[in-house]
Amino acid sequence: MPLWRACKLQTYFTAKGLIDYFLVEEGPSLPLTGGALAGSGLSIMASTSQEEGKLFEDLKADIIQASRDLDKEAEIVQDVEASRADRVPWLVHTGFPTHLQGLRDTEIMSSYALPRSGDDDDDDGGGGGGDGDDDDDDDDDDGEEEGGAVDTDIDLRRILAAAESTLRDAYKLCSDKSPDRKMTQQRAKRLSNFRSDDSHMSSAKARKFRSFKNESSLTSYFRITKQLLAYYYRVVYRVDGHFTREGESHAVPQDIIETTPLQRQAMEDVIGALRRREKAAKGRGAPSCDKKEGIATRDYDECDAELKHTIRKFYISLICQTVGSRPFRSAILSFCAMLSRTKALTRRVDNEQHKRCTWREPGNFNSNLSALTWTAQLILFDFVCFQKQDDEDGIPDLLDQMCKKYFQQMAETPFGHVLQWRLYLFAASRTSLTKHQARWSLDGETVDYMGTKLHMEQVTQLVESEFRQAHSLLYDKLLFGMRDVAPIEAWRLHDDLDVDDYGASWLTDGRNREILAGTHDALLRQIEERADLRQVFVLLDPDGGVRLCPKAIAIYEAHVQEFLKRMLAPISVPSGPPLRSPELLSITYINTVTRVPAADRQEQTGEEKDNIRFLPPAVGNLLLAYLAFVLPLRQAFLRQSKPGALLSPYLWSKLGGEVWRDGMVSSCLRRACMRAEVPQFQVAWWRQVAASITKEKFGAREQCWIATRVVSYCFI
Repeated sequence: MPLWRACKLQTYFTAKGLIDYFLVEEGPSLPLTGGALAGSGLSIMASTSQEEGKLFEDLKADIIQASRDLDKEAEIVQDVEASRADRVPWLVHTGFPTHLQGLRDTEIMSSYALPRSGDDDDDDGGGGGGDGDDDDDDDDDDGEEEGGAVDTDIDLRRILAAAESTLRDAYKLCSDKSPDRKMTQQRAKRLSNFRSDDSHMSSAKARKFRSFKNESSLTSYFRITKQLLAYYYRVVYRVDGHFTREGESHAVPQDIIETTPLQRQAMEDVIGALRRREKAAKGRGAPSCDKKEGIATRDYDECDAELKHTIRKFYISLICQTVGSRPFRSAILSFCAMLSRTKALTRRVDNEQHKRCTWREPGNFNSNLSALTWTAQLILFDFVCFQKQDDEDGIPDLLDQMCKKYFQQMAETPFGHVLQWRLYLFAASRTSLTKHQARWSLDGETVDYMGTKLHMEQVTQLVESEFRQAHSLLYDKLLFGMRDVAPIEAWRLHDDLDVDDYGASWLTDGRNREILAGTHDALLRQIEERADLRQVFVLLDPDGGVRLCPKAIAIYEAHVQEFLKRMLAPISVPSGPPLRSPELLSITYINTVTRVPAADRQEQTGEEKDNIRFLPPAVGNLLLAYLAFVLPLRQAFLRQSKPGALLSPYLWSKLGGEVWRDGMVSSCLRRACMRAEVPQFQVAWWRQVAASITKEKFGAREQCWIATRVVSYCFI
């Protein structure tokens, strides 16, 4: 008897995070064609008249048209009674379906989409500060810039570029790494006193504004804040209001949003400051003497500072508004309603004209509200610091005054409503069923998550494929084919994690001197002793001198970068719970006197927690060989073009010191999957699947078993 047999199962949710199955017994299938009815005498075909033929042709055409009409209907947000919204309490609670009723999804998405970067983003012709093209590590659905390509409004692009610069300047006032920092523990607690309760502010457990954000989160947060500005510009400021009316009685957001005189004046000031900066930019670009050029540059800088200040005042005007019982009078809350719609995971129609959308899950939508709240706090603090730049002692009082009036849960203001929504959504997300859960095959060997299936053997296949290529690159290209290299094994090395000396590592530990003897100049000696390598790397100057060939150095560095790309999967996939891209790229090979905690935990709770991972011995030993042999040669190459320069301490960095962008991790994983011929995935997908693998494959007993054998792994 076989252990398994093919069958069909129906899945259903039984509790939060749990899926049950039941067997579906298939009955004999019924024939669907008329041929099966022939034996019963029912297949007699009578000829139809011309009129009858036309009738049935019209009916068939109408069936097809009904399908098309259904597609069109799906592109428009339906009334509460006619849609899923009446069965989802959080949507009824927020009132989003009523506010969005009759709006086309494609127009909703394009109402706040950021224009794609162009050559005219700045007055100088540069692309300063646009949306940027960094891939988002988390692969969140945080607002892809679809529809932005058709927006040719240069004013909006330049305003958004200035807004990005304004937000970056504001972050300097809060960042622990900035010399301009004005944030204190006391001010952080005042800024997050959402309950307006002064009695607990002195407590160690009092909520405080958490200024730390890694770069990918900062980019995502600022993107949403710029989308708010773009939404106001298109929907409120422009005369056409962006949205199409479905009838004379159809109210669009422009009819519902009620702007204040302060908001209208603030936007006019932004446009006026933009015009003055454009004029100053033309004066700076005109040929003139050095003195006039200096004056023109100063004028431009003053106009640029004025534009940033008007943008700051504009955001403050949106925050400082009273809306009472009609929340969507506020452009901020109307924008929040737009963010509640997201692209459907799968859809039959997928183009700019016909875009299928659905409602976000409460937890995912709450993350957008969190981003808006955090950046609003940042802008509020920036505004207070600007107002009190000549009287810094007055910052706490003004901060208290503004937060108690506009930024606490009981205030009938935009962020009073946002804070109340967040409280409700926290509760709603705890009781909602989890969607897109990983599903396992009956034999426990294949996991299916969001339509991508991965067999457990394919994980090994991916790691082995990349390891083999990395091994080949290291020994054939980077080590110049040396075959007499003694392996550097982790278990033989000494290391001290408590050493505080800058630049210290196992490479500088005196106890490893015998193992590392000769590694620091081994590759230079290879070039010196081998005629074929000297021919490649040594270049004769016209004056008779010799120097290293820049082209050969560039080719060698290209091989280094390819090696690092191949090492990414063997390091990130089998080392334990996957790290986020910023955490992975923060790995250093020497001590920098900087402790890098788990970024997501520090962002969310302010607590610091170490990220400890272990590598398979073969992967760890390959990495150690790279660090011992290749880095000294790269250091020598770098100092040829930059005398006295030092290599970046970060493992994944370029020769010039630039650390990889966060988006490179997902990009490298996708390419690694293609090379290994396994299903493609990115960081966010693998993080979810790896968590499911841990729950499915390793219980408490197995985890203890792993812990007893982790000593044979290479620690990173």
